[in-house]
Amino acid sequence: MTNLTKEYELFYFLPIAYTPEEVTSTREKIAALINKYGGTLNKEEDLGKKKLSFSIKGARHGYYFLAHFTSSTKQISQIDREIKLMPEIIRHRLVIKEDYKLPHVTAPSYSTEEKIDTASSAPTIPPEPKEIETGKVDMQELNRKIDELLLEDI
Repeated sequence: MTNLTKEYELFYFLPIAYTPEEVTSTREKIAALINKYGGTLNKEEDLGKKKLSFSIKGARHGYYFLAHFTSSTKQISQIDREIKLMPEIIRHRLVIKEDYKLPHVTAPSYSTEEKIDTASSAPTIPPEPKEIETGKVDMQELNRKIDELLLEDI
């Protein structure tokens, strides 16, 4: 039987609580792990700091990375198993890389005779509710402020 080599994509997420040195260390561990099993890291992308749509293991924000590498199909299950055992990686996804071709979609064309009434189809915006000071911390407000701070870093 031949030993097939395929291209893979590894998408992983680290909590925002990690320092840049710890993030760099984890990225180096991933590269070493791929090399350990005979793979070759082709490219690694730092997708930046982002907010999760829901909490995973208590983390609401984190660093996202995407690694492209080639490896033997026999070794990929061992790479995936060792990544699962890394406590610093909250969530990951390992897939075979494919060249995705999006279908050609044409925009609808409108003739000059057709008139679109945008005034009647515009959504109405409800008035903002008044803030009531209770002395308690509003979690939505706290998440919004964290998002603002993270966007300043980018």
